Amino acid sequence: MEKDNVSFKNPSEVANLSVEQYADQYNVTGLWKMIEGETSQYALELRQSGNAITGNIVHVSGLEPIDPLSGFIYPDGKIIFNRTRVG
Repeated sequence: MEKDNVSFKNPSEVANLSVEQYADQYNVTGLWKMIEGETSQYALELRQSGNAITGNIVHVSGLEPIDPLSGFIYPDGKIIFNRTRVG
């Protein structure tokens, strides 16, 4: 995934922080582009609150519905989310 003007700290710089404090070192709120394989592209609209993320995911072709997503930012900086298929 990519986002313009985002600066992430090296995890080793914040290794002693709690999950909530560590997640605050990241700012993933905004519009992101996600590429799956070689042909599928999605737009992700993310909102961050502490270490929790919520938002929407939509296939850029517009042929799929907009689906909600939710997930977490983990202490190692990994972001994991679940997509809920509407309908």
